[in-house]
Amino acid sequence: MLSSSSWPLRLFRFWLRAFPPGHRQRFGAEMTLMFQDGMGEQGSARRRCGYLLKALFGLLANGFVLRAQGWRRRNSGFADPPPMRFSPHSKKGLHLMLGSLPTGLRFALRGLMRTPGFALVALFTLTLGIGANTAIFSVLNSVLLRPLPFERPHELVQLWESNPLKGWERNSAAPANFLDWKQQSTVFQDVAAYFGPGFITWSADGEVSQIVRASATGNFFSLLGAKPVAGRLFRDEETWQSENSGAVLSHGFWLRHFGGDPEAVGKNLILNGSPVEIVGVLEAGFRVHDADADIWLPSQWNPQVIGVAVWTRRAHWIRPIARLKPGVTLEQASAELELIAKRLEKEYPETNTQMGAGLTPLHEWVVGESRATLWVLMAAVGAVLLIACANVANLLLARGSARYREMAIRGALGAGRARLFVQMLGESLMLALLGGLLGLGLAWAAVAALKAAAPPDLPRIWDVGIDGNVLLFCLAVALATAVFFGLAPAWSSTRTDLRSALHEGGRQMGSGLGQGRLRGALVTAEVALSLMLVIAAGLLLRSLMELRSVDPGFNPRNLLTFNLSLPGSRYNAAQAVAFCDQLVGRLSGLPGIRLAAAASALPLAGGTWTADSTIEGQEEYVREFRHRSITPEYLETMGVTLVKGRNFLETDVGGSQGVVIINEAFARRFEHAEPLGHRIKLTKPDRDSPWLTVVGVVADEKFERLDEAAPIQVYQPHSQRGERFMRVVLRSDGDPLLLSDTVRAEVAALDPEIAPFSFRSMAQIISNVLAQERFMAQLVGMFAALALLLASVGVYGVLAYSVSRRTQEFGVRMALGAGKADLLGMVLRQGMSTVGLGIVLGMAGAVAFNRILAGVLFQVSTTDPRTFALVAGALAAVALAACYLPAQRACRVDPNAALRTE
Repeated sequence: MLSSSSWPLRLFRFWLRAFPPGHRQRFGAEMTLMFQDGMGEQGSARRRCGYLLKALFGLLANGFVLRAQGWRRRNSGFADPPPMRFSPHSKKGLHLMLGSLPTGLRFALRGLMRTPGFALVALFTLTLGIGANTAIFSVLNSVLLRPLPFERPHELVQLWESNPLKGWERNSAAPANFLDWKQQSTVFQDVAAYFGPGFITWSADGEVSQIVRASATGNFFSLLGAKPVAGRLFRDEETWQSENSGAVLSHGFWLRHFGGDPEAVGKNLILNGSPVEIVGVLEAGFRVHDADADIWLPSQWNPQVIGVAVWTRRAHWIRPIARLKPGVTLEQASAELELIAKRLEKEYPETNTQMGAGLTPLHEWVVGESRATLWVLMAAVGAVLLIACANVANLLLARGSARYREMAIRGALGAGRARLFVQMLGESLMLALLGGLLGLGLAWAAVAALKAAAPPDLPRIWDVGIDGNVLLFCLAVALATAVFFGLAPAWSSTRTDLRSALHEGGRQMGSGLGQGRLRGALVTAEVALSLMLVIAAGLLLRSLMELRSVDPGFNPRNLLTFNLSLPGSRYNAAQAVAFCDQLVGRLSGLPGIRLAAAASALPLAGGTWTADSTIEGQEEYVREFRHRSITPEYLETMGVTLVKGRNFLETDVGGSQGVVIINEAFARRFEHAEPLGHRIKLTKPDRDSPWLTVVGVVADEKFERLDEAAPIQVYQPHSQRGERFMRVVLRSDGDPLLLSDTVRAEVAALDPEIAPFSFRSMAQIISNVLAQERFMAQLVGMFAALALLLASVGVYGVLAYSVSRRTQEFGVRMALGAGKADLLGMVLRQGMSTVGLGIVLGMAGAVAFNRILAGVLFQVSTTDPRTFALVAGALAAVALAACYLPAQRACRVDPNAALRTE
């Protein structure tokens, strides 16, 4: 017998709602027990699946008949007859529940094979609708619905800091603050932290490369419940500096570079020129969403410094995770965390003024802003499925009209209406199941394309695939579509009037007024839904175009970027400056390279730090400026405009007067009319720091996003900073990516133990910044085009069928003097009146539902009149073309031939 929590039983109970409430209350428990017994008697998985489909179809068919009979009795004044009793041990009851499904399905399959054109069109339509829904649901399932792959993930929370003075919301934490949370809190079982990812130099077999590394406190893996497949993971004491600490490899890195050999544990890796022992390997599937690293290293904090030094509270770079104690609510934990933050604010006013703290469930933190994007895509693809169902329903209505006389003859020979209804619904179920099977294959192929096209910041995209939940969803969608597009045609086709159907000319009876109105309503719904989708796609496309037209403050054409990390064990500040100057000089003289420069951070690529700044003579200091050190060639290489003042000179070196260049956003913060010549220091007013003279002002560069205002930025000469991590930028004559081998050779000529990495063109960087907006616009646009195609086919199909059924009418009209233009106008008016109503309803629906797009649109209103007008006009033109072909056929009717057919 099935367990009470098994998914087939849950699905059966859900579909049991098809029965009237009275029947469910009397016999629902007995029917459920009968289903459990029946499933338990089936041997193979194939037989259990077949039994499940029979049971679900029986519930649907018999439940609809019982509801219809009850409705007719209530409206006719007759009382309900005593309900039939379902016994769990009655084979008769089982047969009544399942009905004549096997016979009906076999007949349905034969009927579909006799009309291959109808079957192929219907299957193609359903395959597109079900496949697209299943593919998008697989993404939504992996990102939103599937639990995180950690031990008891519902207990995990992400901790963060906020500060209204600095404009911080859910920011990374300072290490010293994190340690105080860990020590003073009573609501957490444990608190750990991680930081990264970053890059580290790995030397092996005479080759040097950069691998992704992340760092964590010693209790990080135990808090998440991670297990090693070889060796061990970090210990709690390895949070602190220790000579015995080693490295933990990711499962993928272990397989790629060590072939899955357990003997890799104990070997040394040469990282940044120093040996580090491999102590363990993580289990497969362990990933931290924003720190997907090849190798993990312990935090290695100095216990004499980390809780005392000012910088350990001023610098915020770690991301803490905590596990709640049993019974502790989010509200209780948040209140205690905020209380600790207020205590720290009083104790450390220099660094913790208005520094708040909070927490978010880890799953919600991981999902982030992708939730809205995925639900918009699910709504869009759901609209496509509704349009597909409406199309197939219209096809079935037309087919049922043609079989009206056949249904009457079957009724005259003794077939009851329930049996005819089951037979007709069986055809719908057969179509839906075949469409679901083909749609599952389409979804399997589409998932790979979605993973390739998805933006890099879409969380858990690597987990997307077809699993049990997706299979269940596909089955549920197939059954739901069978209900949606099958009920009305099946009910309509079995409402036969025997006398009128069997007399001469009865074959026209199936195209009555009721069916015509239903087909028109379905077409109206298709047009309305497709218009809403196309308008949404148009708004997203316009928003993307607006983003692409934003001036980033530099010229991205033919720019190549790559990163360099100089190990601190071999390079001090002066040596780093010399190496960078030599490399820039060598690269700028190579063929194909016009200009070369270096900077500690590049726009739209991140990697900078923020601080406060004081303008000499002003009481109010400037909060949260972004700092970058650059070589003198940077402005010309990037194409950044020098608005006033001068560039850095070769004489601006360490030991000389400190100088800075600021951007226009910073220049507007000067109370003086002219910032040139004034001094600033890169700290608050009450702290000691050297004064730096402003020698130039440059145009604003976008830094993190194109849809945000340029931040306040300060540029210092690289020669006065000596950064060991630099981003080099080259302006080439042609394709910049072709220069990567040349760059590697030049770097190796200066130091063979340094490997440049992260080669990207600036065009690729901008493309990555726009990846989520582009992904959303492309998918919604694709679904909108599919919806428009299906709606156009629906309009054409309904009108073409109407013309074919009115051949005699057109013949009579032409015999009585109607011209071809009259018939053409009449048919076009009939089709376009339905389309016009759909356009009106669609525009009203778009105004109501496009509000969910407000958060993702840039400089475009959700009710943009140009988009609405353009889309409505385009859809009307497409619909007019779809109406014109049937109208032309009506004009070509031969009156004599039309009258002789009747």
